[in-house]
Amino acid sequence: MLKDCSPEELSYLSTSFAVAIAKGQDIHSLRVLCSFFTNVIATLNVIINQQALIDHHRHRRFDE
Repeated sequence: MLKDCSPEELSYLSTSFAVAIAKGQDIHSLRVLCSFFTNVIATLNVIINQQALIDHHRHRRFDE
């Protein structure tokens, strides 16, 4: 679903999501949410890198 969105649509969706979850939250809660999503992003980047390494290894093995 998200891969079909334009950069403008992704920006709008992310802003809308952030505004929706921030509504009614105090500053401390918002900082906790920010930390949580930062960790989610870091974990997703690790997963992406692992998948890229696995894909590279598979393609290299088949090319030999």
